[in-house]
Amino acid sequence: EMAAEGPSRRKWRPKGKFKLRSYEWIRFFMYMLLFFVMFDKVSAGHSFDAFRLIQFDRNGKQFGSRRTRVNHVAAPAGISQTDDVLMMGDHIIHEKDESRDNVDAKPVDSSMKHQRGKSGDLHRKIVIVHMSSLNEDVLNSFIDDRNAAVVLIVLPADLSSVAQDTLDKWRIFEEYLLSRQFQIPVYFAFSDNKLEGIIDSLESSTMDNKTKSPDRYQVVGSRSDSSVVSSLSITNIHGWIHGATPEDADIENPPTVALVANYDTFAAAPGMATGADHNGSGTIAILEIARIFKGLYSEFRTQGEYSLLFILTGAGRMNYRGTKLWLRKADNRILEALSFVLCIENIAKSHKLFLHLSTTPDGQEVQDTVQIFENTAKQMNIEFEALYNKVNASDSLVRWQHEQFAKKSILAGTLSSRREPSQVFAGGGLFDHSQFVSDEILNKNIKFILETISRYIYNRPHQYLDVASHSHAINTHFVSAWMQFLSRQSRAFPFIEDNLVLQDELKKAVDAHTEQSTKQTFQLESVYKFYKSGTYKMSMSIYKIKPFSFHLLLSVVIVTYLFLLHFLLKRGNPLHNYCKKKRE
Repeated sequence: EMAAEGPSRRKWRPKGKFKLRSYEWIRFFMYMLLFFVMFDKVSAGHSFDAFRLIQFDRNGKQFGSRRTRVNHVAAPAGISQTDDVLMMGDHIIHEKDESRDNVDAKPVDSSMKHQRGKSGDLHRKIVIVHMSSLNEDVLNSFIDDRNAAVVLIVLPADLSSVAQDTLDKWRIFEEYLLSRQFQIPVYFAFSDNKLEGIIDSLESSTMDNKTKSPDRYQVVGSRSDSSVVSSLSITNIHGWIHGATPEDADIENPPTVALVANYDTFAAAPGMATGADHNGSGTIAILEIARIFKGLYSEFRTQGEYSLLFILTGAGRMNYRGTKLWLRKADNRILEALSFVLCIENIAKSHKLFLHLSTTPDGQEVQDTVQIFENTAKQMNIEFEALYNKVNASDSLVRWQHEQFAKKSILAGTLSSRREPSQVFAGGGLFDHSQFVSDEILNKNIKFILETISRYIYNRPHQYLDVASHSHAINTHFVSAWMQFLSRQSRAFPFIEDNLVLQDELKKAVDAHTEQSTKQTFQLESVYKFYKSGTYKMSMSIYKIKPFSFHLLLSVVIVTYLFLLHFLLKRGNPLHNYCKKKRE
């Protein structure tokens, strides 16, 4: 039977040491192709840090950015400006109006629902836009009219080069971002050369459709959703330096002077809430003054009769709730012994300082205390002014930190470079960076506070003591190092509670510069509900990609090539068989 069938037909197989089956060849070439495609994509990518707009609720109303995920094709803003009109693409957004920059403009109701359809030139795209090109109308057009999927706002790398009036407008815009909800992710990033090159490429590709580049950019970021902060906690840290108790004094309740500062801050993007001036400057002042007074009180001849209490509180932008909880927890005997409380904030930008008091200037004790500040300021060439505003005990809004003490009938004041109080969720902001503060101004203002408190506790209201000299001089390296450290720490409440490194360093500093320190943690009940995720600061990547038509053509070529390769390996080598027959 085998003879009848004739000789068996032998299939051609590749000779050599490595003999692979056809499907193994195909798998090999597919892996190699995938490797080269992935390698090309990664090598062409650019990664940078991005910071998401905060997400929170107040009494059930939603605010901020409600989504986190980013995996979209990049699109240019398409904004051009003329002298009278702001253009976006081929559409007029609005005529320029100076009244739009009014600080007292009514904020947008965050409960307003915007209907987002599936049309628009930014549908399913992430728009990359410079902060300098944004205002309320432009942003609303991106989201509500052009249906952008994500907005990435690019800030200058060097904020110190931005004009002051421009920064003031940006701060107003930041307040607007906190006044409404956005049903899309909104992110911030600092500019760099590669990111600017990508923006220029996107803008130039839309200027002339005939010369439009086939390259596009894919932006990839977070794929995780945010979650509710289950419980709001506040951490306070305080330390004592005990004074020399005279024979006729109450040993259990020695007279005490307290210096207080909140160490947290706030910004529209929590990952950017570094608060160099508010309230990094106040925190540093507390630590440096404690360091100097510990040295002074360690010597018998310079130990004052007053005990000193240094307090660092949390939740400063939440109506100074950390201060309120500290007062609620404190022993009544400690509160009764408080002779004067000085709260410190925003002292690293201006030589002019204001002492805010929640009382009238009629009382003798108030007059004597203010006189010490005025005399010291005059001798140190510092502009100083005392402002009086009686606190309303029934008012739920706390404008200055000292008001929490004033409600307990304790003489207290807030020293600040600001004449007017900050609004809730303000005071720090996106633009409160170390670029805008001066170590020289901060050191001088710390010395002013030190000299004033020294005159108070040593009862030398008119004498220039110059305690910050020689071995007790201001340690400029200490101040600078702490400013650099705090400027790298995101300190937005309530996410600051996750920053264990910051709390540990503050506790160590208070331990080192006081005799007795305590760390207190409280649970806070609030009408606010915050959402957290790892995406408040994340790594975002941009890759250059080809259009769909290119990938379709490439797929056809690859499939054709693999089919021919499979055919050759399966059916043998036709050219080899043809040559063999010719030779026969």
